Amino acid sequence: MKKAIIAVVVMLFAAFPYVHAQPPGGRFAGERMKERQGQLRDALNLTDQQEAQMKKLRLDLERKQAQVQSKIRMARLDVKEIYLSDKLDRQAIEKAMKQVSDLQYQGRMNRVDFWFSVNGILTPEQQKAWKHHVIEMGGEMKERLRGSMRHRGGMMHGPPDSDME
Repeated sequence: MKKAIIAVVVMLFAAFPYVHAQPPGGRFAGERMKERQGQLRDALNLTDQQEAQMKKLRLDLERKQAQVQSKIRMARLDVKEIYLSDKLDRQAIEKAMKQVSDLQYQGRMNRVDFWFSVNGILTPEQQKAWKHHVIEMGGEMKERLRGSMRHRGGMMHGPPDSDME
């Protein structure tokens, strides 16, 4: 029995680099994203000044999101640590999980702020194209998430894993 468990663990570690070598969303996700960005760029027909403002807004969003995601990972590790402790403390778990939720909310609000900032630099016609793009991308993201959840077998049961988002 121990040999079988060791063999499974060794296989998992051996497969780890290959599993994570595949980009999220499949092999052609990066190509699809570049194509979408090109279509959006063409549809928006941004001025040079707008283009520079968009780049700055995107970088600002990326910085904010990187900070939030880092805090989320740390908070999830805190939750995991509480679950692994000898004595479970429901209040501590609830508090730590609320912290994760609050950080996730902050990340969503960062994207809302980005949306309003982008809208502020676009003309009304560009706003329509931007809105169409965001709605279309949102639908695609939901479909990928649904497929991902079906692939994983549905919702997680038990203590949260630190690498789940």
